[in-house]
Amino acid sequence: MRSQAKRAATGVVQERPSGADNLLLNCAGLKPLSKILFINEIGKPSVEKSAVNRLEHRAKELGAKVSSIWTPSVRGPEEIRPELVEAIAGSEITIFNHAVGAMLRFEQLPGSGICVFNKATHNALLDSDWVRIPYELWVRLSELIATKLRASKKWHITCPNGTDLTGTVSTPADENEPRNFTVRTFPIGTHAPLPTSDVSGTLALRWFPNSKIHDFGPALSLRETILAQVEAGKIVGFKGASEEVNRARNYLVKVGELTAKDPLIINSWHAGFNPQAFTLWRHESDYSTWLTLTHNNPRTLHFHAVGTEIPGELSLPIIDHTVEIDGAVLWEGGKFKMLDWPEFREIAAEWDVPELAFALRTDIGL
Repeated sequence: MRSQAKRAATGVVQERPSGADNLLLNCAGLKPLSKILFINEIGKPSVEKSAVNRLEHRAKELGAKVSSIWTPSVRGPEEIRPELVEAIAGSEITIFNHAVGAMLRFEQLPGSGICVFNKATHNALLDSDWVRIPYELWVRLSELIATKLRASKKWHITCPNGTDLTGTVSTPADENEPRNFTVRTFPIGTHAPLPTSDVSGTLALRWFPNSKIHDFGPALSLRETILAQVEAGKIVGFKGASEEVNRARNYLVKVGELTAKDPLIINSWHAGFNPQAFTLWRHESDYSTWLTLTHNNPRTLHFHAVGTEIPGELSLPIIDHTVEIDGAVLWEGGKFKMLDWPEFREIAAEWDVPELAFALRTDIGL
C-alpha cells in the first residue's frame, strides 16, 4: 500500500499520515472489515492506555473489527497463554503493544495474519515525527542498506569508550544464520544482524539488557565501563575495575546457565539507522524499553551475546560508534553517513521529507 504522504501525480505532496494511520494502514495493511487484535502489556509505563485507546478507536473508524487484550509481561515465548495463541490465529492483523511481540519475532506464529511489534505505545511517540515518517520510505531505504551490507566483506567498529573490533562478512554457518522475522517492526530502524564468528579485538561493556528473547528481570548496569577481550567471536578476558569485571562475568554466566548457552559467545551485531528514533526513558529507569527504542537511532549499535544462535540472549550496546566497511565509513561518531548518499536522498524526496526524516535526534536516554 502506498503511503499517504507519497507525492501525488499532480506534484502536490499530501500530508504525512498520523502515527496511527502509518501503523494501521501503511505497516499492517488494514482494510475495512479486517479482524484486528491488539495485545497490550499490563503494568508497563511505556504502554499508555490512552495511546492504545487511540489506536483501537482509529481502527474502528477505518471499519475494522477490533479486539483488545491486556495481559501481564512474560519471561519468554514459552509462557504465552493458549488463549492468546488462539486469538492470534483467528485475527487477520495482530498489533503487539507488548514485549511478547518481540519475543515471538522468530517463532512460527499460528494463522496467516500479519503481526506487528509496535514501539509507538505512548502518545508522545505516536505523535512524533519518527512514527509519522511514512513507513514505506523506511522499507525502501532498509532494502538499500541490506543490499549494501550483504555485499560487504570486512568491517571495523570503534567507539569512544574503547571498542575496537574487526571482523569479516562471510556466509554464516547454519547455526549462525540470522533467522527471518515473522513479526514486522514499527517503526523500522535497524538492519539484519551481521554474524561475528571471527570477530576479534576489544568491546566496551557497560549495559547488559536482554535481547527480547527472554526477560531476565532488571538488567545489569555497570558503574563504569570495562573492556572485554574478544578472539574468534568469544570473550576470553576482561580489563577494568575488578568489582565491575566480576559483576559482568557473573551475570553472563548466570544468563548462560538459565538458557543452557555459552555465555561468552558474541554472535552478531547491528546498528540503528533511523535518525528520528528517540526515547522518553533514561537507561537506568527501564533498560529494556530504553534499548527497544534507542537501538533504532544511529548513535546506538549493539552486539548480541550468549549462545551461537542469532541474536543471542543479551544485547551489549555501544554509543557513538564508527563503522568502516570495505574502506567506507558508514557510521561516523553515531551519524549514519549513508543517508547522505544520492540514492537515499532521491527516495526520500519522493515523499518530500528528506530533511525531516534524516535529521538526527540525540535524545537517546543518556
